[in-house]
Amino acid sequence: MTDKLGRLATHATVDLALACYFVAAILFLLASERPAPWRAARAIWTLGWLLYLAHVAAAFHFYHHWSHRQAWLETARRTGELFGWAWGGGLYFNYAFTLTWTADVLWQWLSPAGHRRRSGWLSLGWHGFFLFMVINAAIIFETGPIRWLGLTGCTALLFAWVFSRRRSAAT
Repeated sequence: MTDKLGRLATHATVDLALACYFVAAILFLLASERPAPWRAARAIWTLGWLLYLAHVAAAFHFYHHWSHRQAWLETARRTGELFGWAWGGGLYFNYAFTLTWTADVLWQWLSPAGHRRRSGWLSLGWHGFFLFMVINAAIIFETGPIRWLGLTGCTALLFAWVFSRRRSAAT
């Protein structure tokens, strides 16, 4: 029972977080300066972050027994399977990702206007890192339906980005 519950809790939370990421990121791109769509995107973004934190807690509880070393070893094993190099350092990218998403959510709620006015380079760097992590987690290290969700979400995000750039250029 615990194994089934652990798998369900770990996978469902990250799958839902991934869906929230794509929906919110697309809404942010299309919302422009309109407050209502931006607030909806922020709420979905925050829900995605909460689901992601639940995923991290479930993974550490059910799979790694709250051990950084065990998580590092599992990361090394999975990396070795895919790339032939058993390196667990990717776990630190996950830690950085968790801190960065947390900071972004806090910034959006504590200073919404400041967050919307942030540097384009900062925004591009953050979303580039986020997309790098999503591609690794949902496409490279996954198989089956989640890989397809990742590919579909990335494609939809690309189309939304192109549309938003064209709309910005036209105005």
